[in-house]
Amino acid sequence: NKLNEGVHFEWNEMQCKRVDPITCAKLVLSNTSHIAPPGVLWTYSNDHLRLAVAVMASATGKNYQDLIKTHILDRTTPPMRSTSAYDGWTAWSPGAAVFSTAEDYQRFLDAYFNGRLVSRSS
Repeated sequence: NKLNEGVHFEWNEMQCKRVDPITCAKLVLSNTSHIAPPGVLWTYSNDHLRLAVAVMASATGKNYQDLIKTHILDRTTPPMRSTSAYDGWTAWSPGAAVFSTAEDYQRFLDAYFNGRLVSRSS
């Protein structure tokens, strides 16, 4: 099948379970080739988020939970106090790092769409 030619399926996010973001990024980069040549296949994964977390953690010297608290949870009005880090997943995924209430999620949406999380100039 030409569509699957050169497609890499060996990466398993379980390899990032219980390691820090920098180690996870190294695992992603050393175990993941391009999934397919550009324009051949579309796919979604959390690997790009894992790499972004590693860059943020390395640049700031802070862990991911502190970054989430400082740059998201504390920047809503009022702060998202009912939202907590979730550590029960079998594989670490930055896209699923917290659980929240509907009220806190609304605070997140208000902050996001009103430029308090990401500036309009960004």
